Amino acid sequence: MKKLSLWVVLTIFAGMPVSFAQLHSELLISKSFESNDEKTEPAIGSLTIPAGQPSSFLINGGIGYELTWIKVGASDENSYKKILSPFVVGNYNNLVTDKQRNYKAGGNFSLLVGKNTSGVDESGLIRVFRTNYFSMNHTVEYVRDLETPTHSLVYTLYLTQELMDNRKGHLNINKYHGEGKWQTFIGYNAGFELQDHFQADDPALKGYNFRNYHNGILRLALRASDPDTARRRVNTNTNTDPFVPFTELGVSYVGRYQLAGSTAHNEGYLPLFKAEFILYPTRNENFSVGFSYNAGSDPLNGLANQHYYLLSLKFKTKKRYN
Repeated sequence: MKKLSLWVVLTIFAGMPVSFAQLHSELLISKSFESNDEKTEPAIGSLTIPAGQPSSFLINGGIGYELTWIKVGASDENSYKKILSPFVVGNYNNLVTDKQRNYKAGGNFSLLVGKNTSGVDESGLIRVFRTNYFSMNHTVEYVRDLETPTHSLVYTLYLTQELMDNRKGHLNINKYHGEGKWQTFIGYNAGFELQDHFQADDPALKGYNFRNYHNGILRLALRASDPDTARRRVNTNTNTDPFVPFTELGVSYVGRYQLAGSTAHNEGYLPLFKAEFILYPTRNENFSVGFSYNAGSDPLNGLANQHYYLLSLKFKTKKRYN
């Protein structure tokens, strides 16, 4: 484990020699922080207080502080981003059969390398029409599970490609895509997880689990703003589209498989499926209402294998300081 820990540290800091001129910092409220994809997922909450009965509540979310270093290359030259995000996250849910009581604290380091390709649009303006980024997301965190109960240290490595091409007939990956009011989102990332339970009340749980990881996402969204109005508000240099869904249907599937381990219990294959309908009543992505069907388990967030329906309020924010 000592050799593996040294390898993790060297891997995370391997990209540090590149010099970065621009620095931005942001305060984040999200559901999780293990990858850049998960940072965009809102925190969720639900509360029921029946008369004369114990309260039922759900909290899945946390707070983080994101530091971003950027080195922007010219068109067809590599650009770089380094993102460092310390965070704390809590997962509490007594609405389900097997309760979820889990919290964690750690840091995420992401290195993104990619190219922006510019061209002249039909109006004669120079715009970025194609963006292709590859990202490596490293996370080191301490996890405390109160239901098991266990203490563990976790290292995750998730790999993601972000491809955005605004030309007709081209496919986007991990970005919204489409003309008009309807847009689609196709996302995928993969990687590895190492979780070392260094303290456990049950001796059978003590030890490490090394898993592979893959996550697929498919969404269909109805945009809130009129396409022509939104297009006029596009920044012609960065091509930032003010797209905010009004309603959204989505499915996601996470698969984990234990490749090696020293615990007495072999985890085997751990699936997690989610189908969800989301409504943005204020036409702002920072607040939404979701109804979902969930089936499976998530060992990093303390979710035992089960299936349930959930109606929840969802919140997120990203406040930039410079």
